[in-house]
Parts: sequence; structure tokens; C-alpha cells
Amino acid sequence: TFTVVLSSPVNATLAEQSTTVVRLQNTHPPAPTAPSTTSATTSTSVGLEWSATAWTEALSSDMTTIVGWQLECRTPDLGNTNWQEVPVQGTGTTSLFGGVAAYTRVQCRVMVECVGGWSAWSSISADLFTNPLCGDGSRHGTEACDDGNTASADGCSSTCIIESGWSCSFGNGAPDTCDNGCGDSTLDATEGCDDGNTDSGDGCDAACAVEHGWGCTAASPSVCSTNCGDGIRVESQEGCDDGNAVGG
Repeated sequence: TFTVVLSSPVNATLAEQSTTVVRLQNTHPPAPTAPSTTSATTSTSVGLEWSATAWTEALSSDMTTIVGWQLECRTPDLGNTNWQEVPVQGTGTTSLFGGVAAYTRVQCRVMVECVGGWSAWSSISADLFTNPLCGDGSRHGTEACDDGNTASADGCSSTCIIESGWSCSFGNGAPDTCDNGCGDSTLDATEGCDDGNTDSGDGCDAACAVEHGWGCTAASPSVCSTNCGDGIRVESQEGCDDGNAVGG
């Protein structure tokens, strides 16, 4: 706001001077909020939403009427530093940026057109990401593991959660490797036995499976022994096995 003092003629007295207040008004709306993600985000697209900023100093309410939006996004980690225009339906404040891979970093910005003109661009959004894709062999975001498949009972569940009794090592871009703790003396649901070691030839093999000709208890740790009389001779433990326990 400026105050202008007008005098006429040049040598006018103070009484002949008048004061006029001149107000300069920007006819362009303020920049909207930066886009953020929505629940519409998938492993191949980012759901976006934003909002207009209140224009409290518009010359008239008509000037604040929204005509449309311009939305742009980019994927800088893929070398795409140029902005790509993203379609927006009418005066809506949501859209989708798609056609990208799982867990891709996306940046977006938006500006609004009102009857009074275009705003400046919003600030660039925080880093936005497509969802990770469970089973693609690359652990990202909320995934606790990703072993390259969506099968359960292998340490990493169908939803990429580490299963009970297992641990998974980070593959660093390769599929995670999961281990059920074989040899830790605790019998887990995925183990046939666990005798506290990963040696074979003692009834419980290196993968915690009961070996041929042996039987193991369900205790922790498992106690394994051969079954004399079962017709299976375990040479390291039995001198013979004729299929019965009758002597003579």
C-alpha cells in the first residue's frame, strides 16, 4: 500500500493538497501446496493429491475461481531430471503418475490457474515412492524380507514378513537368504529335528532333517538314535539289522 500526496498548483498551500491511497494488487493466486501421496499408490504408480492456498487478498471473489491445474513429475534416480506433465481431470486435486517400476523415487510440483491468472509453481514435493513389490527379490520400504518369491514356509512369507523361527540376511539388491536356525538346539515348525549342530551322520543332518534309519525326539535339542530292527542298517551305529529285535 502506497500513500501519494497530490498538490495543484505547484505552489499550493497545505490546505490545497489532497492525499490519495494507492493499493497495488497482485492478480496472480498464491502457489498451491506441494503434492503428497495417497492410498491409490501402487507398485507401478504414485497417487497424488494437493490443495489450493487461500487467496485472502484477491480484488474480488471471482478472481479466486479455479480454472484448472498443471501437474508435473520426474524420476531423478532414473536420470529423468526434466519435468513430465501429468494429466489432471478438470479442477480436481488428485491424479496418478504411472508407468514406473516398484519403489521408484518420484518428485512432483503443481500450479493453479484461477480467473485472476496462473500461480507460481508449488515447492517440489518431498520424495515420493511407488510401493515395493513383494517377491521381486529386492527388499525395499516396509518389506522385512524379500527372497524372490511369494511362497510361505520358506522364511519369508507371501507378504514379505519374516516367519517365526527364521532369520533373513539382506541381499543388497539380490534376493534375501533366510535361515530357520538349524543347529540352534530349538526345534522349529519347519525342522524335522535340531540336535544343536549342523553335522550329518548323527541322525539329524545339516538341514535339520531326520536321516535315513534314524529317529529323533521332538525335544529341544533333539536326541537321535538308530532304530534297531527296522531293517535299515546304519553302518556307523549298527553291526547288523535283520528287521527284527529277536536275538539268536
